Amino acid sequence: MDTPVSTISRFLLLPQIWKGVGHRSLTHSWLALAASFLLGTAPFLGILSHILLDMLTPSGVQLAWPKNTSYVILGGPVRTGSRTERWIYLLLLMVAIYLGIAAITKHPPFELLKEVLKW
Repeated sequence: MDTPVSTISRFLLLPQIWKGVGHRSLTHSWLALAASFLLGTAPFLGILSHILLDMLTPSGVQLAWPKNTSYVILGGPVRTGSRTERWIYLLLLMVAIYLGIAAITKHPPFELLKEVLKW
């Protein structure tokens, strides 16, 4: 969704928005975060985590859009496409899978794994 070539990005017309206001601006602002809250907890948390992670990059985000100030966390130590970014992605993917399994089964995944190993 965050790249101009993704299907959902083109469906939501985000590349056209980025051409008008710039990437990591309107779609990465408090306004977008507030709007995502109306969609529910999952979209809100997804957008919040995305904004926070983009704030770890040297480019940061225009959180107070339309103000043209980029906000960065910890000096922007994570470069897009770097090994560090891939490790963060992998860690967050594992957490998302764990929470997804826990939500669907109503049991922590490690409890399920113990039951399977007992069997």
